[in-house]
Amino acid sequence: MTKIELSRSKLWYSVKLRNWTLAGYQLGQVKAGFKDVMRFYPMSPSDLANTDKIAAVIEKSIKAKDDKRFEESFAEMTTECNNCHKAAGRPFLQVGAPKVPNPYGDKMFEPETPR
Repeated sequence: MTKIELSRSKLWYSVKLRNWTLAGYQLGQVKAGFKDVMRFYPMSPSDLANTDKIAAVIEKSIKAKDDKRFEESFAEMTTECNNCHKAAGRPFLQVGAPKVPNPYGDKMFEPETPR
């Protein structure tokens, strides 16, 4: 779960700084984390049924470089995460959009600029 949490935050920050390549990579990490959840935590596959659909919308927003659609789909993913936590009997695990300042002070999320 920590992997998903970190990847979600990095996804959010990379979009905020318009590093679409990193955002695409981080989305892949989030999706891999969802697969790990299915393997390691006993729950019904229906508890994660919407994650693939939401991830597809996020992926489209990244490819289109559409900040507004990303924010909307990220909010949907956040709701889905919190619903899954409730279904798993852990309603106290609530996630949201990352807050500023960036907790990853040593990470560079801005896209590399040509020199």
